[in-house]
Amino acid sequence: MQTSARSSRYFHLFPANHRPEWSGIAFGCALPDRDPRRNVLHDVDRQQGQLRQAGISHFPPADLSWCHGETRRFGLPVDFALLVPGSSPNRLAKRWPADRYQTLGKALTGRGITPVVIGTAGRRRWPRTFHPPLT
Repeated sequence: MQTSARSSRYFHLFPANHRPEWSGIAFGCALPDRDPRRNVLHDVDRQQGQLRQAGISHFPPADLSWCHGETRRFGLPVDFALLVPGSSPNRLAKRWPADRYQTLGKALTGRGITPVVIGTAGRRRWPRTFHPPLT
């Protein structure tokens, strides 16, 4: 289910006679992704398209039970939403504009939901125009 040049290199690290059934854009893979729109699709839509190309058409809902963990140690309110701006550092066209995060944060706050902005150190350069309250 890989569609980047980096992951295609991983495919070619396998000996030719021991390569896994690979779905993606790697030359010579068993299940090539032929969708020319793959770079503009949401990952879920892109991956479902790849599965359809492989003959799989049933997509059960995602199991989100893992996100029902204990959060008290973070001092968060009961109702909060995690916002992760600055994703996809090498594909800037996939990034949602900062002002949209600000609009979303204000809309969430208006509904009594505290927006919490998270990310990695590499994302600290991302414009910080919205600072939601943590309590």
